[in-house]
Amino acid sequence: MRGKTEAKKAAGKPELEFTGSARSQQSIKTQWRLERELKHCQAQIGLWERNLATAEEGKKRQASQIAAGYGYAHAVLETYVQDAVKAEQMIATFKTQAGNLQGQLDALKLTPEKVAKRAKAQRILATQIERRLDKDRELDSALASVRKILEERAALTAEMYEGAAALEFDSSLDLDEGRFRALLHSLPQGMAGDSAKWVIWFLGREGDRRPCIIQFGQATLPETLACNNAFASGDTPNLTKAEEAKIEEIQRAMMPPRPPVLEEAWKPGEPVPEVPPENIQWALASGFMPR
Repeated sequence: MRGKTEAKKAAGKPELEFTGSARSQQSIKTQWRLERELKHCQAQIGLWERNLATAEEGKKRQASQIAAGYGYAHAVLETYVQDAVKAEQMIATFKTQAGNLQGQLDALKLTPEKVAKRAKAQRILATQIERRLDKDRELDSALASVRKILEERAALTAEMYEGAAALEFDSSLDLDEGRFRALLHSLPQGMAGDSAKWVIWFLGREGDRRPCIIQFGQATLPETLACNNAFASGDTPNLTKAEEAKIEEIQRAMMPPRPPVLEEAWKPGEPVPEVPPENIQWALASGFMPR
C-alpha cells in the first residue's frame, strides 16, 4: 500500500530518470559485520582443528605406549580422548555458526528483482524531492508577498502615529503594531536557496566529484540517495573535495600513533645518552643500543 501511495503522490510530475546506489549503507555495514564474525568463526575452526590433530596424535602415541606394556599411559590417554571430543564439539559448533553467517551474507546479495525494486523506489523519492523544491520556491514567493504586505502595513502605521500625535494622543498609544513588527522580523528569506543546496547534495549533483582511492580500512559518510557512502579498502568512489578530506580525516584517526622520535644516534667516545623510561621500548625496537 505504501508503494502505491508514494506512486500516486509522485504522479503529479513525471518520474525522474535517476540512478542511485544499488545497496543501502545499512546493508553494507551488515555485510562488514557478518564478514568479521565469519572470519572469527573460521579462525576458531582452524584453532580447534589443530587442537584435534594434537589430541589425535596424542591418543595414537599413548595407545602405542599402553600396547607396549606401559600402563601408566592410561591417564594421559584419557586426557587426550577428552580433548579430542571437546575439539570435535567446538569444531561442529563453529561450523554451524559459520554456516548461519554465510547464509545471512548470501541473503544480502543483489538479485534483479531487488535491484529493480530499489531503483523504482529511488526514482519515486527523487521525484518527490524535486516536487518539494518547487514548493520551497513557491514558499519563498509567498513569503516575499507577505513581507511586502507587512512593510506596507508598517508604513501605514507610521502615518497613523503621525496623525495620532497631531491629535495629541499620548506617546504611549498602542496602535497594534508590535505583533506585526515581530512577524515581519521573524520571516525567513532564501529558503529555496538552501533547499536547492540540499537537493544537489542528496541527489549527488555536485560538480567537483572525482575518483578517489580508499587506501585502507572502512569508512562511512552520511548516506545520500545517490550513494550509500560506505567504502572499504580498494574502492574508488567519486567524491567531492569536502568528502575526500573527511575520508582522509577518518583514515588518519585509524592509523596507529607514530613512535616518539629518538635523539641523535650515540657515537663512540661520547657519554652514553640517557633514554627516558617511556622511550626504552622504542629504543630497543629501533636497535638504538650503545656499543
